[in-house]
Amino acid sequence: MRRVLRLGLIGWMGWWIAACQTAPPPHASKELSWAEIQRLVRTCPVSLPMTFLKPPLGVGGNYSNPQQTLFTDLPEGGKLIFKAPRQRGYRYAWPTDMYPGPWPLDIGKWSGSLLPLYPLPDGSIPIKWGWDRVGITGTLQIEGRRLDAPAPPLRAHVPPGYGDTGFQVSTLIFPTEGCWEVTGRVGSHTLTFVVLVLRLRPFPERGRDPCPICSDPSGGLLADLSGALRLILGGVFLRAFVAKARAPRRFSETVQAYALLPPGIAPLAAGGLLIAEPVIAIALLTGWGGTLAWDATVLLLGLFLIAVAVNLRRGRQIPCGCFGSASETISRRTLARLILLVLAALTARLLYPAYPDLSGWTPIRGGAVAVLAALLLLGGMWLLELPNWARWLGHPTSPQET
Repeated sequence: MRRVLRLGLIGWMGWWIAACQTAPPPHASKELSWAEIQRLVRTCPVSLPMTFLKPPLGVGGNYSNPQQTLFTDLPEGGKLIFKAPRQRGYRYAWPTDMYPGPWPLDIGKWSGSLLPLYPLPDGSIPIKWGWDRVGITGTLQIEGRRLDAPAPPLRAHVPPGYGDTGFQVSTLIFPTEGCWEVTGRVGSHTLTFVVLVLRLRPFPERGRDPCPICSDPSGGLLADLSGALRLILGGVFLRAFVAKARAPRRFSETVQAYALLPPGIAPLAAGGLLIAEPVIAIALLTGWGGTLAWDATVLLLGLFLIAVAVNLRRGRQIPCGCFGSASETISRRTLARLILLVLAALTARLLYPAYPDLSGWTPIRGGAVAVLAALLLLGGMWLLELPNWARWLGHPTSPQET
């Protein structure tokens, strides 16, 4: 009996060790991080429902191939968001009309279908999917691949019994989360679409993350910094435009004084700046324009910097025209101010993909960002005055000055 127990214990330990050392199945993948989810929401080229598509009578679907021989029904926003059947939405991290709440990801404007999650034993995510064959006959074949990362191919099941034409139900089985391209084929007729497959997940635990501003794309310091720089640069461009618009002729003469453009081109350039500056200011303050607005900001400030640097190199004392002032001439202070603005614009441009706009801000969050913008602005002004302070502190006070 003792020998049997010993052999049984050895066998159980051997099985346990083998089970622990067994490699995960080839389709298994690690859970997506918050940064990866946000990147996918930005970059996955999801297929959206065709708003003006009018399928034939009796055919369901909002998306079709160009020949309108294959139809399917895509989720609004192009996302399939799976949640556990008893998982409440409010405490979890995806915005839907059904479950509003304070979401850590600011992606409320990208809606999606919230679906029950019944994963297979291997972790794959199945979903029932309908198709319609119009004017064609044949068996539906389905294939798919993940676009954003290596993964096993999509699996699909097409049950018999639906005939050679018309409606056909199927089961799509996604091995992992991610950006998936799905293709249905009946003979030479194909229909391809892209969906983003994600699982609903709980909020990240704030305070327990070793680097919350690195891994929490809901906000934190980097999001506030992005918003503060947006407010500062938008305000700078708006103030510059208002000052120049009061005296457009004087501003045109200032542009000519820089002597970087032919005399006939300088007035046109001045007029172009009077149009570009308010457009950029509005784009930055409202979040409109996206990447183009930030690229234009960096480009315009870079041109101003080059113009001032070239004329300082030439030793010329000309009006700056920076904020419509005729009394301020270009100087090293002007150059330093432009360098700070260019650095701010480059920083905001680098942060833009992770923190795209100001939507969803609460009044408290907006106030905090405004305070941070004011502090950054004061800090920049202090840096510009630093040489004067250093000169003043280093200058000995004479008895006559006391």
